[in-house]
Amino acid sequence: MKVYKKIRNVPWLWVIVSRARYLPGFYWLWKRSFPTSTVHWRRHYERGGDSGPGSYGIFASYKAKLVNEAVRDRAIRSIVELGCGDGNQLAYLEVDRYLGLDISKVAIEHCIARHGDNKKRSFIWYDPNFFHDPLRIVSADCAISLDVVFHLIEDDVFEKYMHNLFNCARRFVIIYALDEEEVQREHVSVRIRKYSDYIAAQIPEFRVALHVAKQGEFADFYVYERISDTA
Repeated sequence: MKVYKKIRNVPWLWVIVSRARYLPGFYWLWKRSFPTSTVHWRRHYERGGDSGPGSYGIFASYKAKLVNEAVRDRAIRSIVELGCGDGNQLAYLEVDRYLGLDISKVAIEHCIARHGDNKKRSFIWYDPNFFHDPLRIVSADCAISLDVVFHLIEDDVFEKYMHNLFNCARRFVIIYALDEEEVQREHVSVRIRKYSDYIAAQIPEFRVALHVAKQGEFADFYVYERISDTA
């Protein structure tokens, strides 16, 4: 973590390392300089970053089209999004009630500044280390995860996130992310997983209701439906 901070504070060194990480033999240096995924994204927003290209333009429109169709077809009245980012994607969504959670306080501040006047839009800072909700107080008809899963580098972080996500869902879960096992990591802050296999094995109370396979630059889109309640 200290190494990462020192590199980021020296612009010319950061440029060299950020390019060199794609070369054989240099990945280990990039990996050692990387903090946890949680720290990485909090710093990203603190330094003025946004939710990235996936939440803007054609990517935001594509995801919104699929989500909005699912909302209409399944009579979904409320959504909780685990990893809402800066709130730009929310502007494309058509749902009555929405609750957004994110690990970044700065991202939540952006969401409140943009959507805070809407009384049917709520936002809460999410700290996975202090989130324990067996009573499902934080819940909605549908829980959604858009472009988040592949940013969960650590196995324990991924597993906790997935169980929290599905625990928030009364009826449905929507996930938008590539669903495959990558052969080789290309970026230290991205880890592509075959999450559908994990869900099938570890969260059997949900079944796949819809799968739109990846198309070109667009990732997989899943709608899961609760078929039993083990709580």
